[in-house]
Amino acid sequence: MEITTNSSIYTAITSLQTSSKAKSETDSFTISNNEKTQASDYTYDEYKKLSAKDINEIFPWDKMPHENEKAHKLQLLATLSPDETLNQVLFDQAKNADFNDISTRNFFDRTLKTAETEKALISGNEFAQSEEAKLGIIGMVQTLPSEERDKFLKEQGFDSFGEYVKYIKNAKITVDPLDKEIDGIVDAKTYFKFYETSKNYFKEYGKDLSEYSQKYLPNEFALFDNVKNEYEKRVSQNDSMLNQLTYNSKPNPLEINI
Repeated sequence: MEITTNSSIYTAITSLQTSSKAKSETDSFTISNNEKTQASDYTYDEYKKLSAKDINEIFPWDKMPHENEKAHKLQLLATLSPDETLNQVLFDQAKNADFNDISTRNFFDRTLKTAETEKALISGNEFAQSEEAKLGIIGMVQTLPSEERDKFLKEQGFDSFGEYVKYIKNAKITVDPLDKEIDGIVDAKTYFKFYETSKNYFKEYGKDLSEYSQKYLPNEFALFDNVKNEYEKRVSQNDSMLNQLTYNSKPNPLEINI
């Protein structure tokens, strides 16, 4: 698996997000007289209320490109899925992260790209209906180093990249039944399985990948392990609290009111 970077990847996902239900007045976010100057100044709850338009107004791209990019990514992570625990863990990891670090940038870009794919998968019965998704598949192959791209095309039975592009544009890829059952935009189990599969692939074939991948993938996988461990920790804590609450609310059969 070859890493690709795309500093504007959030814009594609934002375009998908704008089709979601409109915010109510109680969900709106007031940006007048705003004194916060960094993307990390906003909380998780605040980002859930911010729109892409709000972010562009707070952090104009032409004046604050780095803050604009980070704010967009934080907003997308805060609204990534119905799984609040997953959203919060990813948001917390990203909030104070250094996006100048290539492994860090790649990790969050890949996470958001996964969200974009999942959105396309559950938006209809056929993945092929999404032109944006097709272009994403083509783009990932196109950005591979020439040797790896040629190897991939050969393994898939294509004589040229042009032949592959033509095939993808005309293909209809039916959504797998498991994907149809995903509850929401990004399912934690599916997300973690994606990275575990990638890690296993790297362990087996890493030596055959480019120097770039060999250099930056290990740190990306380490960040993934941190996210997964923290997610499992918080889920366990939530379950314990719920079990304790349930236990405390049970009536005591030894208490007899006379």
